[in-house]
Amino acid sequence: MKYQELNKFKSVRELDSLIFFSQSCNEMLWHYSSELYRPSYRNAYIMIREAKSLYRLIDTGAIDKANFDVLSNEIIAQLEVDLTAQHILGGMLESVKKGLAISNSIEDRKIYVNMVNEIFETNNHYVEVLIDSLSKSIVTNASKKEIRKFTNTWLSTLIHRGYSKESLYSELQYYFYYNPSDQITSNTQVHGILERFNLSKSSFEVVFRIPVKFENILSNTDIFRRSIESGDSITTNHSDFFSDFTKYKYLVISVKSYDETSARKSALRQLNTIYSLISIYHHKELEEYNSDVVVISENNKTKLLNSPLNVTSRIPDRKLNEAEEKILRFIQSFSSNEIETVSKIGSVVKLHNEANLNNDSNSKLLNLWVALEIILITDYKKNKSKIEKISKNLKPFILINYLKEIVLNLYKDLKRWNRHSFNDTLKQVEVGRNNIDKFLYLISFEDYKQLSREFENELNCFSLLQQ
Repeated sequence: MKYQELNKFKSVRELDSLIFFSQSCNEMLWHYSSELYRPSYRNAYIMIREAKSLYRLIDTGAIDKANFDVLSNEIIAQLEVDLTAQHILGGMLESVKKGLAISNSIEDRKIYVNMVNEIFETNNHYVEVLIDSLSKSIVTNASKKEIRKFTNTWLSTLIHRGYSKESLYSELQYYFYYNPSDQITSNTQVHGILERFNLSKSSFEVVFRIPVKFENILSNTDIFRRSIESGDSITTNHSDFFSDFTKYKYLVISVKSYDETSARKSALRQLNTIYSLISIYHHKELEEYNSDVVVISENNKTKLLNSPLNVTSRIPDRKLNEAEEKILRFIQSFSSNEIETVSKIGSVVKLHNEANLNNDSNSKLLNLWVALEIILITDYKKNKSKIEKISKNLKPFILINYLKEIVLNLYKDLKRWNRHSFNDTLKQVEVGRNNIDKFLYLISFEDYKQLSREFENELNCFSLLQQ
């Protein structure tokens, strides 16, 4: 969790629900937050949209129909916990769940998927009800569990629809912590921030720096609307980007999107498609284009976006001596007669390494998924979902470390909050081999319930940690 001062909030006690919302958004969107804290990207709205896409792929024969059973079960599970979907469907909820049961044919289930999708999508009904429910939960000081659940659903829905995590994080941070002009005095001010993300797209122009040798091929495609020439006013604001008009051509792609970062991603997908086509016929001299871009918004504001960091670079690395020990133990664990296993492991390691080196998230995910298929699927029977097999085989390994990761992350967050106060509290715990053991006794044993409550009261400015 990343901590921020609460200087903009007039009263910590009276604005507790809004502060909890701001800290939850902060935790879920920050680049370096634990994956355990991220939005789940699973709610009834997203699952229904996914079901429509999946059905089209099944119709074309691209995906085995067994995968629809997995998604049907997931939709039913989400309907049982999604408060927004329950509110919208009302008395229809039980009949919808029965209609989506895998005992029914895919065609019958499709009818229910289309019906629910129509209800959710008409005038953005699901999103409107979700925003209203989130606002009410904050204004009325509902339970923290309810606020967090609505916040998770709201963020995951916005990201699914096309907002970028980077822009969401930046705008929410500015509103709650950095905007010098507006002080936050009431929970009702949540309406103002929620209204900013109203699912209306804007027009953007994305400027790419392309090697001049490919000017003729690229400038004649439909995706480029114009080019930036030397002397244009935009070049003075970003002189480092517009540095060499003899070596590069500055071509513009127009897109409709929600923010600058998502506009860049949309334009980049189009450019990658053209580059892939060029490589079929002319691969030896194909130069990598720089994915730094300048984005021009509707009001002619410009913003330079540098190439995003490789996700792997954000993950802490092991110390070299620790890595050496683990590598040696790993190699020594195989005997010479386990040729097939060694071969599998070799393929998995190569795919994992390629995923680490690749900057493209889709390629990274594809490499890791193929690696999981190699190591976890031993039989390829038809009418059996690969996703279900992999999930079932992977679950025990995830559960082994799940609780440990949650405890360690909470321990680290509390140390970042106030190291001295936290250590003083742990000194009063008389059992445990180390501070993490003491922390477990503090939060779980009846003998330390009073001490735990006193420490919790010290977290009054950080209600997220109190939960």
